[in-house]
Amino acid sequence: MDVLIKSFFRPYYLARCLYSLKRFMKGRYRAHVLDDGTPGRYLEKIRVLFPDVLITHAEQHTQKCAAIDRHLTQGAEFDAHTLPIALWTQAVQSCGTHFLMLEEDSWLVGDVDADELLHYASDQRVVCLKLGWNNNPRVGGRTENKAGSLFQLITERPLVTQRTAARLLLANRWVRAAAARLGGPLERARLSFYPLYSVSSAVFDRAYWLDVWHQAPDRVNENAQLLRALEWLRAHPESQYARLSEERVHTSFITTSYGRLRVFPFDMLRLNYWLNEAWLEGRLDACAGLPGDFDVAALKEIVAAAGDPRCRVEDWEAWMAHFRALHRAVGSEV
Repeated sequence: MDVLIKSFFRPYYLARCLYSLKRFMKGRYRAHVLDDGTPGRYLEKIRVLFPDVLITHAEQHTQKCAAIDRHLTQGAEFDAHTLPIALWTQAVQSCGTHFLMLEEDSWLVGDVDADELLHYASDQRVVCLKLGWNNNPRVGGRTENKAGSLFQLITERPLVTQRTAARLLLANRWVRAAAARLGGPLERARLSFYPLYSVSSAVFDRAYWLDVWHQAPDRVNENAQLLRALEWLRAHPESQYARLSEERVHTSFITTSYGRLRVFPFDMLRLNYWLNEAWLEGRLDACAGLPGDFDVAALKEIVAAAGDPRCRVEDWEAWMAHFRALHRAVGSEV
């Protein structure tokens, strides 16, 4: 089975993800990194550490690396926020019937067998098999709850299945804003689509993934994928959705790739630069703390030593608190 890993400018997490595959992934699999903007000197170390891993660059890889360099050296605004959908699509098209999608800041926390995952998804007609869902019951969905089983079929379906109402809920910006602000039934209805879909940390049916991402916008817009996932279910009612009985993939909530919450005078790209450099120089062990996340206290020492006024520890702490609060508000355990 192919394991596709989306990557952008966090080789210290990418190495962690790849180490976790070596430690916990059993059976037959092939790891393929889909990189969208990690400078070559970092990727060369990845190649030395993981010689069997295939690395493919996005078409705009060179331009994004240059944009990162201008931001770091000249303070220029980083505005290369487009998604490398063509790269992802080409990789998925080359996969078998099912594949595992991960992101660089996710990692395995327990044993999984690639052959078992592939056999179950194929045999049960599962188009989305979740390995991680941040212990969020709204994302993991209600299941048939088979005692002692590794796999659990998701029985929950969206509260809104009528096409016009779903488009109003997910595509109308005024309704979306009201749902996010007021919560209640509107927000519960929006979140009820997530048992049908996952951005990553899941085994996907190739045809399902390609359909959900068909003509997708090149900016982050999960609601577009949720609508496509609903359309897939309407067209393929025999499709099944499932998750493991226990999470086997965890995700970081202490950094992001380049996102920045506007309320903070904090530069995420610069944070990742200092952590990248520490990893490259051997001052940051990518395996430290596995199967948990990095020790934040150790990372703070690296950031504090950099003395970067645009990347202060206290601003990072405020960013982390707000970022985690956003995810807790929708039911995630972080």
